[in-house]
Amino acid sequence: MRALKGTQKLSDVVRQRVRETESEQWRSAMLDKTTLELYFTHKSSPATDNFYDNDAGSGLLFEARAGALRTLLYRQRFDTSPTRGASHGGGDNQEEATSVVVADPTAWTRNPCGR
Repeated sequence: MRALKGTQKLSDVVRQRVRETESEQWRSAMLDKTTLELYFTHKSSPATDNFYDNDAGSGLLFEARAGALRTLLYRQRFDTSPTRGASHGGGDNQEEATSVVVADPTAWTRNPCGR
Protein backbone atom coordinates (compact mmCIF):
# COMPACT_ATOMS: atom_id res chain seq x y z
CA MET A 1 0.00 0.00 0.00
CA ARG A 2 2.86 2.38 0.75
CA ALA A 3 4.37 1.78 -2.68
CA LEU A 4 1.10 2.93 -4.26
CA LYS A 5 1.09 6.12 -2.21
CA GLY A 6 4.73 6.72 -3.10
CA THR A 7 3.92 6.19 -6.77
CA GLN A 8 1.03 8.63 -6.56
CA LYS A 9 3.25 11.21 -4.96
CA LEU A 10 5.92 10.66 -7.59
CA SER A 11 3.38 11.07 -10.38
CA ASP A 12 2.09 14.28 -8.77
CA VAL A 13 5.63 15.64 -8.54
CA VAL A 14 6.35 14.71 -12.17
CA ARG A 15 3.06 16.26 -13.33
CA GLN A 16 3.84 19.48 -11.44
CA ARG A 17 7.34 19.69 -12.93
CA VAL A 18 5.98 19.11 -16.42
CA ARG A 19 3.48 21.95 -15.91
CA GLU A 20 6.24 24.26 -14.65
CA THR A 21 8.49 23.41 -17.60
CA GLU A 22 5.67 23.90 -20.11
CA SER A 23 4.73 27.22 -18.50
CA GLU A 24 8.32 28.43 -18.65
CA GLN A 25 8.62 27.42 -22.31
CA TRP A 26 5.32 29.17 -23.05
CA ARG A 27 6.49 32.38 -21.33
CA SER A 28 9.80 32.43 -23.21
CA ALA A 29 8.01 31.79 -26.51
CA MET A 30 5.62 34.68 -25.79
CA LEU A 31 8.51 37.01 -25.00
CA ASP A 32 10.17 36.15 -28.33
CA LYS A 33 7.08 37.13 -30.35
CA THR A 34 6.44 40.86 -30.39
CA THR A 35 3.07 40.39 -32.07
CA LEU A 36 1.77 38.55 -28.98
CA GLU A 37 2.88 41.19 -26.48
CA LEU A 38 -0.66 42.41 -25.72
CA TYR A 39 -1.91 38.84 -25.41
CA PHE A 40 0.92 37.94 -23.03
CA THR A 41 0.38 40.97 -20.78
CA HIS A 42 -3.19 39.85 -20.01
CA LYS A 43 -2.60 36.12 -19.74
CA SER A 44 -0.29 34.64 -17.13
CA SER A 45 -0.44 30.94 -17.98
CA PRO A 46 -1.10 28.75 -21.03
CA ALA A 47 -4.51 27.66 -19.73
CA THR A 48 -7.65 27.66 -21.84
CA ASP A 49 -10.32 30.33 -21.45
CA ASN A 50 -13.91 29.19 -21.10
CA PHE A 51 -16.13 31.29 -23.35
CA TYR A 52 -19.14 29.00 -23.48
CA ASP A 53 -21.43 28.45 -20.48
CA ASN A 54 -24.57 27.01 -22.13
CA ASP A 55 -26.61 30.21 -22.25
CA ALA A 56 -28.07 31.96 -25.29
CA GLY A 57 -25.18 34.39 -25.62
CA SER A 58 -22.53 31.70 -25.58
CA GLY A 59 -24.49 29.72 -28.14
CA LEU A 60 -24.53 32.71 -30.48
CA LEU A 61 -20.82 33.29 -29.83
CA PHE A 62 -20.05 29.66 -30.71
CA GLU A 63 -22.08 29.82 -33.93
CA ALA A 64 -20.40 33.09 -34.93
CA ARG A 65 -16.89 31.75 -34.28
CA ALA A 66 -17.72 28.52 -36.14
CA GLY A 67 -19.09 30.45 -39.13
CA ALA A 68 -22.54 28.93 -38.70
CA LEU A 69 -24.52 31.89 -37.40
CA ARG A 70 -28.02 31.77 -38.90
CA THR A 71 -28.46 35.51 -39.30
CA LEU A 72 -30.86 35.34 -42.24
CA LEU A 73 -33.11 32.92 -40.38
CA TYR A 74 -33.18 35.13 -37.28
CA ARG A 75 -33.71 38.25 -39.36
CA GLN A 76 -36.60 36.69 -41.23
CA ARG A 77 -38.20 35.62 -37.96
CA PHE A 78 -37.82 38.89 -36.05
CA ASP A 79 -37.58 41.68 -38.65
CA THR A 80 -40.97 43.04 -39.67
CA SER A 81 -39.74 45.93 -41.81
CA PRO A 82 -41.22 46.33 -45.31
CA THR A 83 -37.78 46.03 -46.94
CA ARG A 84 -37.40 42.49 -45.61
CA GLY A 85 -38.56 40.91 -48.87
CA ALA A 86 -35.82 42.54 -50.92
CA SER A 87 -33.09 41.26 -48.64
CA HIS A 88 -34.33 37.68 -48.79
CA GLY A 89 -34.59 37.27 -52.53
CA GLY A 90 -38.35 37.10 -52.74
CA GLY A 91 -39.42 37.29 -49.12
CA ASP A 92 -43.11 36.48 -48.76
CA ASN A 93 -43.39 35.12 -52.31
CA GLN A 94 -42.03 31.78 -51.06
CA GLU A 95 -45.45 30.85 -49.66
CA GLU A 96 -47.08 31.62 -53.02
CA ALA A 97 -44.54 29.52 -54.93
CA THR A 98 -45.00 26.64 -52.51
CA SER A 99 -48.79 26.73 -52.86
CA VAL A 100 -48.53 26.64 -56.67
CA VAL A 101 -46.31 23.56 -56.58
CA VAL A 102 -48.60 21.79 -54.12
CA ALA A 103 -51.82 22.79 -55.93
CA ASP A 104 -50.65 21.77 -59.41
CA PRO A 105 -48.26 18.80 -59.24
CA THR A 106 -48.73 18.13 -62.98
CA ALA A 107 -46.80 21.31 -63.73
CA TRP A 108 -43.65 19.37 -62.92
CA THR A 109 -42.80 16.76 -65.52
CA ARG A 110 -40.43 13.90 -64.97
CA ASN A 111 -37.58 13.50 -67.38
CA PRO A 112 -35.92 10.16 -66.55
CA CYS A 113 -32.36 9.79 -67.78
CA GLY A 114 -32.50 13.02 -69.77
CA ARG A 115 -35.05 11.75 -72.34
